[in-house]
Amino acid sequence: MALANKQLLYDHLTVSDENGTIHMNDDRMIVISSSAFGTLRKDLIENLGTDRMKGFLIRYGWDLGVKDAKKVIEMNLPTVEDIVTMGTILHMIKGHTGVQTDLLNIEFYQDGKVKSIHMEGAWVSSYEAHEHVCGFGHTESPVCHTLIGYASGYLSTVCNQRVIVKELTCAGMGHTECRYLAKSLELWDGEVNDILRYYEDTPIVIELEMTYEKLLEERNTLSRISSIHKKLTEEILNGNDLQSIADVVYDTTGISLIIEDVNFRSYAYSGLTPECFQEVNDDFQDYIQRFKKPVHEPERMENESFLLTSKINAKCHFRLITPIFIRKKYRVTVHSSISMWMIIRRSTSLRWNRLPPYVRSIY
Repeated sequence: MALANKQLLYDHLTVSDENGTIHMNDDRMIVISSSAFGTLRKDLIENLGTDRMKGFLIRYGWDLGVKDAKKVIEMNLPTVEDIVTMGTILHMIKGHTGVQTDLLNIEFYQDGKVKSIHMEGAWVSSYEAHEHVCGFGHTESPVCHTLIGYASGYLSTVCNQRVIVKELTCAGMGHTECRYLAKSLELWDGEVNDILRYYEDTPIVIELEMTYEKLLEERNTLSRISSIHKKLTEEILNGNDLQSIADVVYDTTGISLIIEDVNFRSYAYSGLTPECFQEVNDDFQDYIQRFKKPVHEPERMENESFLLTSKINAKCHFRLITPIFIRKKYRVTVHSSISMWMIIRRSTSLRWNRLPPYVRSIY
């Protein structure tokens, strides 16, 4: 039966020598090398990131599977099993992978509609795993995203229900073959809930817009940081005091701040009234007592002190603390090391979206 189905597919394949076109069931096709896909995959990872690339390729494969399934359904094959098998043959004819089916169990309702499907097997010589290994080497998680997307889209269309395919082993991880498991969504019993987000229908235009907005925000952040750095450098070169530096930071960022030594003795503050300064200072001292957070002590390890940039959540405010090292010294005296604290009061009048992007991104 498999050979007959394969011949049936070839009968629907038309190659024109006159105009250089290839059609299958009136659907034009093209032939490209797998290395070209590897280049595309590499560019997607470098420009979109691994996670977004995974979602993009899964949805891309899903669309290919859906379209192929619709074409095969129009061929009026006698059984659902034949239609499913035709999908594996299409996978092989297109050069995606060799497909080995070890288990195919389809349950039907009395009216002949598919109730559920359970399918297991292996993909041998996956082009996707091969190209990923060539470009990045072995990885810790499966990489055949277009294959699982294609199989999921194809089976979902054939069975008229959500079918999710999961890769259990992958040649991209160093395994000898890529083993897959396909089941109706309800048969997964929540096991694949964490990957369903990759199947969300997000057009590439929106993906690119999100990437553009992220890059734009990063650019604005760098520009803002550069501006602050320039102003602070000018203040230091001009010999201005710490109060002047604090005022410059507040005027540039709009965020209240305190400059203290490592034992929390205040040198300057800006953006706070004296009453507010006392309030946040008392609140922070209470935080230290409640969590027994150590002040700087030379014998303590770095991650046990406040000499790391970190976020502090007190009762009435939260603050971002970052150390300033003088002359690149780690263990310093009180007079040669100061810490800058960005203070944001917990208040109903505070509008979160008015905070600068580089501050909002921290929380």
